[in-house]
Amino acid sequence: MRILFVAADPKERANARYRCGHLIEALHRQGVEADFAWAGQKQVRVAHDVVVLHRIGLDATGARFRDAARACGAVLVYSTDDLIFEPEFAYQAGISHPQDAVRYRAHQAVVHASAAMAHAADALIVSTEFLAGRARLLTGKPVHVVRNFVSDELLSISETAAQRRLTRRDRITLGYLSGSPTHDADLADIAGPLRRVLRRDEDVNLLVVGTVRLPPGFERFGGRVQRHPFVDWRELPALLAGIDINLAPLDPTRPFNHAKSEVKFLEAAAVRVPTVAAATAGFAEAVCHAEEGLLARERGDWDTLLTRLIAQPGERAAIAEKAHAALHERATVACHAAPIAALFNDLADLAGKTGAENRSAVTVKRSFAATTDAVIRATEQWVWRKATRVIRHTRLMAEEFR
Repeated sequence: MRILFVAADPKERANARYRCGHLIEALHRQGVEADFAWAGQKQVRVAHDVVVLHRIGLDATGARFRDAARACGAVLVYSTDDLIFEPEFAYQAGISHPQDAVRYRAHQAVVHASAAMAHAADALIVSTEFLAGRARLLTGKPVHVVRNFVSDELLSISETAAQRRLTRRDRITLGYLSGSPTHDADLADIAGPLRRVLRRDEDVNLLVVGTVRLPPGFERFGGRVQRHPFVDWRELPALLAGIDINLAPLDPTRPFNHAKSEVKFLEAAAVRVPTVAAATAGFAEAVCHAEEGLLARERGDWDTLLTRLIAQPGERAAIAEKAHAALHERATVACHAAPIAALFNDLADLAGKTGAENRSAVTVKRSFAATTDAVIRATEQWVWRKATRVIRHTRLMAEEFR
């Protein structure tokens, strides 16, 4: 049995790493051949029993991979870790819509292409039960839930970072480690409770990582509110190990957020740091409240839960240890290897499991138009990221000289 994962992004990007790279690692542990390809490669050879297209919609590129899978008799699986196949995505991705007309149109196109690929696939793989329910309603196809889990490499780096943590601290640091500015609304959702906590307790600091916009009103706390640029995932455990309480806010009014998984909880648990998270569907499915983490059902709960953890170091430590144990019980490569191999064995059976050696290979080549479009999009994203960083650093410099 051979499996091919094709992702919309390069393997180092978080979604491709978690939803393709980690599954490949689990399959390799079980002796299953599994390969990774990026949709942006000039050419990809397809001669597999199962082809998984992660976040690749039925656009011109997606159609080539669909046709290649059909031509070689492979089972076609659509994979996603976000609610990107429903119209709500275009409005709820976390950026101002429809004011940002360019991104709004781009997200609309993603919705239509993703829904079309979900319908075209033989089966779907998603990361939460909430997402699975929406996918089943949309397609009526078999939908399989493979929850996110950490890689052996991240686990090793995290253990080292956890061992270097200071056991005694004079101050408590709350940390929000955001991967992108699409979480502006999520941080803004808990801005009020965070400001109240900082006002009440001068021994509490706030660390905000990434390009997310800091809501107004935090400048009054001066150096107690710290910013740190986005870091590579291998550097993330060291940052996480430097905080005392991990924050995972998500605006619960957006169905898009209820589909999100518990990655922030897992990464903090790996370095034995407790998490306070929004009680969205994805987190509620995975985190045992008051034991492995604390879940805030309403905005007012954030104030209560944070005050409680700040005042009780013993509870912080107990929750952190239970979270760490839960991670090792159900969110490592070792835990997922056998179930994932069994899942793909069942998927391969849908194609008769004739074996890749008997399949005719098909090469998917990227067209000139697709190459040109990819260059334009990559340039646009590069300019947008650079502009975001310039704006952020300008804001930080202005705060420094204020």
